[in-house]
Amino acid sequence: MAGSVVVMWSPLSILFYILATVAVAAAAETPTDAAIDKAYAQLVNVTEVAHAYNRTVYVSDPVAVMERFNDGVRRATSMSTRSQSLEYKARGPAWRPT
Repeated sequence: MAGSVVVMWSPLSILFYILATVAVAAAAETPTDAAIDKAYAQLVNVTEVAHAYNRTVYVSDPVAVMERFNDGVRRATSMSTRSQSLEYKARGPAWRPT
């Protein structure tokens, strides 16, 4: 019987192995608090930039908005051919057809 070895695992070591495996798996999947804070700070920054942009481009005068829209419609419908429209776009908004 010299060749047979009986290995006995204590229940505590098996429990420790299972807990260690679960802890490593959980730590690998969950982001750290620093990563969460960084993502939140980036989201807040993007939101603040969007709000600032919206405040700067907001036109509080509805009449001015309608006049600008109507002017664009007038310019789009007054050009009878596609070549005139493309010529206007090529020269830029500073050039106005007569």
